[in-house]
Amino acid sequence: MGGNRRGGSRSSGGSRIIKNKTPNSPCIDNCCLDEQDVCTGCYRTINEICQWRSMSDAEKIDVYQRIAKRKLYQVN
Repeated sequence: MGGNRRGGSRSSGGSRIIKNKTPNSPCIDNCCLDEQDVCTGCYRTINEICQWRSMSDAEKIDVYQRIAKRKLYQVN
């Protein structure tokens, strides 16, 4: 009968943006800053890490967009 459907939650790393919810921290507890002061675990800058709790949801989403770009450039 119906297939196994997964809900909207996932536990792989905990960093997922859910519509109409405050974005979770992208931290994966693997903190180490590179030469540009970017964490090699979550790809946030030191300033983004320090300011995360005081950021608005829109600012956090912007950080996630910058993280995606950093990951892309890191791989290529």
